[in-house]
Amino acid sequence: MNDKIQPYRQPMVTASALLLALILNFASEWITRPFDYHSPDNLVIGLGMLIGTVCLIAVIYRILRINQPEDKAIRYYQHTLRLFLIGVVAAFLGVFIVMFENYFSQY
Repeated sequence: MNDKIQPYRQPMVTASALLLALILNFASEWITRPFDYHSPDNLVIGLGMLIGTVCLIAVIYRILRINQPEDKAIRYYQHTLRLFLIGVVAAFLGVFIVMFENYFSQY
């Protein structure tokens, strides 16, 4: 079998799983802190983590899927890479908002 995306599988799975673990660890600590449920910041943070988690799980599924069309392998990988980047950006947007909130709440 001539799999064009084989060299990218292991790094993509490793990066996705590691980021997913970090996001879930952050979310489990963030959710236990008292916060205002009606705050727009908390909505953005929660949605960012949710979108990031869903995208990274989809990336792991897509990259481990063996029966993708061989003639469209590059396009398939590019779509998977876009999902990966969307997931990372969405999740880290939430993390950065929490970091800025914590920083500015000290002053």
